[in-house]
Amino acid sequence: MNYYSITRLASLALAIGFFLACSTSKPNIDTLVQNSMYEEALTEINTSLQANPNQSNLYIKKGEINLALAQKSEITNRVDFYSEAVKAYSEAIKIGISPEQEAELLQHLY
Repeated sequence: MNYYSITRLASLALAIGFFLACSTSKPNIDTLVQNSMYEEALTEINTSLQANPNQSNLYIKKGEINLALAQKSEITNRVDFYSEAVKAYSEAIKIGISPEQEAELLQHLY
């Protein structure tokens, strides 16, 4: 094999690896939220929490998303989103967060 064949094979392997990595990567939760794709973000969060439930930061994000959904929904439907936010924040507190984070969460709710 000459130098050019090896270079071509290496380039092909890199390109295939790049495309496989891009196609199998999970969407970033923050990107989903920024694009107002709240349901998809909640699905990603719930999947991550099933794998590792001790992630207080994901419970906080789940609460924030539910508050955003409450603000965008009809008044009669807001109770469910607020309830989910309270559950998520309570779970984050139960797992353990700093007093500053806890105060911030309570500010979001009241």
